[in-house]
Amino acid sequence: MLIVRLFALLIGFCAALPVWAQEQVHVGVYVNDIPKVDLASNSFTLDAFIWFRWTDPELNPAQTMEFMNPFEGWDSTAKPVFDAPQQLDDGSYYMSVRYQGYFSTPLPLTQYPFDSQALRIVIEDSHANVDEQIYVPDDQPVVVNPAVNLSDYRLGVPSLTVANQTYPTQFGDTTMTGPESYSRATVTIPLHRPSITYGIKVIFPIFIILSCAALALWLHPGHSEARVGLVVTALLTLVALQLTALPQVNYLIMMDWVFFIAYLYVLLTLAQVVRSHWIVRVRDEDLAVGLDRRAFALLSGGFLLTFCGILVAAQGG
Repeated sequence: MLIVRLFALLIGFCAALPVWAQEQVHVGVYVNDIPKVDLASNSFTLDAFIWFRWTDPELNPAQTMEFMNPFEGWDSTAKPVFDAPQQLDDGSYYMSVRYQGYFSTPLPLTQYPFDSQALRIVIEDSHANVDEQIYVPDDQPVVVNPAVNLSDYRLGVPSLTVANQTYPTQFGDTTMTGPESYSRATVTIPLHRPSITYGIKVIFPIFIILSCAALALWLHPGHSEARVGLVVTALLTLVALQLTALPQVNYLIMMDWVFFIAYLYVLLTLAQVVRSHWIVRVRDEDLAVGLDRRAFALLSGGFLLTFCGILVAAQGG
C-alpha cells in the first residue's frame, strides 16, 4: 500500500512540472494614435507601444510575439524601445516595442449611421504554447492617449482579454502529439458614432426632401406641371443623396431601407398628382383636393411609422 501511495505522489509531481514551468508574461498597450479607420477595407492604422514583463532570462516575448490580424504588413514597423530586455529591481525583465502599422478588423455598417464598432489587436506568441507561456493583463493593461481624436467616432473604454486559442491541426509537424493551444491577448477599443450629429447630417435632409415633395399635394390640382416638377425634383435629389451620403458597401444597411421607403413615398405622391390631374379634367376639383389631403396624411403617417420601425429593428439587431 505504501508503494502504491508513493507511486501516485510521483505521478502527481510529474504532472505538476509543466505548470511550474509555465511562464506568466504580463502584457500592456499604450495607444499613441489611431490615424485612420477605413470602413471600405475593414482596417485601421495604429501607433502603439506594447510592453512585456516576465521572469525567465531565457525568454524575450517581445521578439517572439506575433500579430494575428495584420493588414498590409509590408507597410508596418516594429521598433524595440531598448536594445535588450531591462532587468527591474524585483528581478523581472521588461521590454517595450513601438508598433506602427495596419490591422484588420470587422467593421459592420448594417446599423449606419447609429453603428458601433470595435477595433481589435490580437497578439500571440509564435513559439511558446500554453504549457510554456501564458499572457496576463498588466495592472493597467490598455491606456489610450487623451489626444487621440477620431472625427467620425467617440472612443469607449478599452480592454485587454486573454484566452487560449487551440488550433485543430498540427500544421504538418509530425513531432507534435496533437493540436496545441496558445495564449492569445486581444485588445479591444470600442467606438460609437455621435447619434445627434449623424442624425442631422444623414436623416434630416431626407425629411426636407420629402417635405418638398409633399408640398405638391398642397398646390391646386390645376397646376399639374408645377406639381410634377416638384415631385420629380425631389426624387432626383433623393437618388443623388443616397449615392453621396452613404458608405459604399456590398450589402444593405439601415439607411438603404430608409431611402427605399422614401422612394416609395415620392412615387406614391407622384401617382396621386397624376390621379388628381385626371379628376380635374372632368371638372371635379373639390374631389381632387380632398384626395390630395387624405393622400398627404396617409403617406406621411405611413412613412413615419415605417421609419420608426426600421430604427427599432436596427437597434434590436
